[in-house]
Amino acid sequence: MFPKNVEENALAILLFNDESALYLSTILKPNHFTTDIYKLIADSALEYVEQYKKAPGIHIADLLVEEIEKYPDLSTTLNNLKKLSSKIHLEFILNEIKTLIKKSSLRTTLTKAVQALQTNDLTEVENILEEGRKINVDLFDPGINFSDYDNVINSLYSETAPVIKTGIPVLDKYKIGPQAGTLFLLMAASGKGKSWGMVHFAREALYQGKSVLHITLENSRELTLRRYMQSILGMSKDEVSHIKSPILTKGEDLILMDLSVEEQDVQGLKSMDKEKLKEKLIRHFNRYAKNLWIQKFPMGYLTFNDLRAYLVGMERNQRFIPDVVVIDYAECMYVDSDNLRIDTGALFKKLHGLAEEMGFALITASQGNRQSFKAKSVRADNAAEDISKIMVSDVVITYSQTDFEDQNNLARLRIEKARDGISGLDFVIAQNYEIGAFCLDSALLGNNYWDLAQSTVEE
Repeated sequence: MFPKNVEENALAILLFNDESALYLSTILKPNHFTTDIYKLIADSALEYVEQYKKAPGIHIADLLVEEIEKYPDLSTTLNNLKKLSSKIHLEFILNEIKTLIKKSSLRTTLTKAVQALQTNDLTEVENILEEGRKINVDLFDPGINFSDYDNVINSLYSETAPVIKTGIPVLDKYKIGPQAGTLFLLMAASGKGKSWGMVHFAREALYQGKSVLHITLENSRELTLRRYMQSILGMSKDEVSHIKSPILTKGEDLILMDLSVEEQDVQGLKSMDKEKLKEKLIRHFNRYAKNLWIQKFPMGYLTFNDLRAYLVGMERNQRFIPDVVVIDYAECMYVDSDNLRIDTGALFKKLHGLAEEMGFALITASQGNRQSFKAKSVRADNAAEDISKIMVSDVVITYSQTDFEDQNNLARLRIEKARDGISGLDFVIAQNYEIGAFCLDSALLGNNYWDLAQSTVEE
């Protein structure tokens, strides 16, 4: 028997995913399900898949016409499974199903073998163990052999997970961003806006219909919520503020041509009536709000196993499966202080593996070392503790900012690493943390960047 959430996911895949339905039909049986309705659906779906070699899809209702009249809840259940089918992280659910079936078959095999052993029938014991071994061999995935040339060639055209746009023009032009099953890392010195950056990337993912789980280990839940409000509404923290924001003029290929300054008055969150603020939030963000969960864990206490259990709990208890997980930031999770360097590197490897297993894009940040505070340009070798976290990451974006740039709401980002894209590009971003803006615009650096910045301030 499966947990209820696994049953629902298994049925949704069996009904609406052609390729995976074929696979599941070889390992699933109606008795894996607990309720009569689920067994009924599974039985009909498995027969259909066996006959037509594809998932029944909406035709399942035609197969169960008589049963729908008998069971009032059956039609609603089928509709819910259809909705669920578009939200499933396929690889994670398939792995979970395989694991549960393997555990169940091993438990059954061992029980039967012990019973046979008590009768001193060693031949029967060996037969039972062999049958159990065959079941587990059927669940074993050997990978792809290179002599399977059709699959080898088809791999050239297989689609990778789509890149989630970042809302930063330079990154989006070169298709650099978070992807399902990858680790996206923002590296900067302490106090340079890494948390703002992660709010920005999460907000952009939400705008694209993605579900986001934001885990904060440094800032409070209330501070994180406020930052999302500022980032979404473009408002200051308290009262009306007079702000100055850089304006980037770009030429062809997004190269910076000119810099100017825009001045404006912006409203503060706390200066608005609560009901009017609520109305504004609903107007700007209501369609995305249910896709965002924020949770706070004490700094230094959250273990890798705790994180995994929490993600599974969110899926089972809230039916929430994130497309994006933000950890602000991973180095604030529990690591063995006696083996800080080694344990930090091991943690990042496990986090990457978890993103692959569960099919989400992982966004986190990394603290630069002491040299990064004074470095004009932060690079990968400015990483604190274990450099292997850079090696494990699929995308590494470094954040650099001199005192001059800080005073004028400018900063520079660098694509330090992109596993499947261009790297080594430096570009400037206009920002304004007063209104929650990690990035208002971006442009590739020209040779005259510092002269333009200086002349703009003098004007």
